[in-house]
Amino acid sequence: MSRIALIGKNSVEFIRNLLNIWNSGNCAVLIDWRIPFDTAVKMMCEAKVTTCYVENNIYDEDTASGIELIVYERKFVHAELLPEGIYDGYKENYSGNEAVVIYSSGTTGNSKGIILSHYAINTNADAIIDYMNPEPTDVFAIIKSLSHSSTLVGELLVALKRHIPILVFSEHHLPSYIFKVCRQYLVTTMFLNPNLLAIYSRKVEFTKSKKANTLKYIYVSGSILTESVLNSAYKAFPDVAIYNVYGLTEAGPRVAAQTRVARSNNSVGRPISGVEVKVVNERGQKQDIGQVGSVFVKTHSCFSGYISDGQMGATQIGEWLDTGDCGYLNCNKELFIVGRNDTCILFQSHKIFPEEVETTLLELGAFTECLVSICGDDLTCFYSTDALGPIDETAMNQVLQHCKKLLPPYEIPNRFVFTTKLKRNNNGKLIRGEFGYE
Repeated sequence: MSRIALIGKNSVEFIRNLLNIWNSGNCAVLIDWRIPFDTAVKMMCEAKVTTCYVENNIYDEDTASGIELIVYERKFVHAELLPEGIYDGYKENYSGNEAVVIYSSGTTGNSKGIILSHYAINTNADAIIDYMNPEPTDVFAIIKSLSHSSTLVGELLVALKRHIPILVFSEHHLPSYIFKVCRQYLVTTMFLNPNLLAIYSRKVEFTKSKKANTLKYIYVSGSILTESVLNSAYKAFPDVAIYNVYGLTEAGPRVAAQTRVARSNNSVGRPISGVEVKVVNERGQKQDIGQVGSVFVKTHSCFSGYISDGQMGATQIGEWLDTGDCGYLNCNKELFIVGRNDTCILFQSHKIFPEEVETTLLELGAFTECLVSICGDDLTCFYSTDALGPIDETAMNQVLQHCKKLLPPYEIPNRFVFTTKLKRNNNGKLIRGEFGYE
């Protein structure tokens, strides 16, 4: 078995090359095409890659430190329907052999190469099929990058296994174009991250179209879905079922998902088939209902390890995987994610999960997005707006009054700074720290 890299935008050719790598008994090392070439080379060297399939026009370099670059051409510029012949090229494989290496970056932006076996991704895809129950008449729209585990397993593999037609978008486009093409191809199911859902909800008058709307489901994953974004989406897509789901690449990736019977607000639903979840305190004891703690997962789809022994990420304690996330369970056994252990900040001797504060700040709609961080002696909120300028005093007072009703005093920022843009990584997650804003 060899590790063969694959770099390119979403396309039929990308998927065909992926299946060829698998059918040759090799492991596909998936690298996001937006990553700078020098960084991609370092990733490939770390994974001991000697051959790389790369889409033309992505990199200008002809050679890369002994790595053979095989250039392929993407024929369609914007979107295309996956041809019938591609489905014949997919062969189910439940072996323990390496299937993919996926580079996942979290809120800190540090990339880590995660190894997933064929058994892990196929059993996870089967569990996703179990709760999604896609019908032969469904059509999937794949918009997020195929180099990410959620798209690869939760969208592509599910569709290949159930022979669901796939409309493949090469990259992000204007929402009006996305929905125009989706209507043309009778798309029923769309997969977005919270950031894209927020953009589409604000900018697409989808329900006002005179043409028939075929969209039935939107699945959301990738980062915390705030109630404000979810409520905006409900208004924009009143006839569409919006399901929040949760996972991490190390878990194959899907862990939990909302369904018709487990869909409380912005929960991530219940654990999927073959997965157990527990929430524990600092001593490893299970938390009571509603109490926040560390989220642990036990799954058949657990990763095989990291490319480098020195890479840090999710850790295993016996059969359980420490996700690094904080959350709680409600009385309906639904999981709520409130933040990350590694983003927790200490302010005035209190532990603060910035994601919880940000969720509250966004609920009134005054901010488009925001990031809470400690700067000097201040708990600071960096925010952006649709108006591309700071909010006025009246609006700010409304935000503060809203916070006073829902947050303890030490969690309310004492400094607000307007910024034109908050930086996100390739997964759409906010980059925290001193380089997270402009």
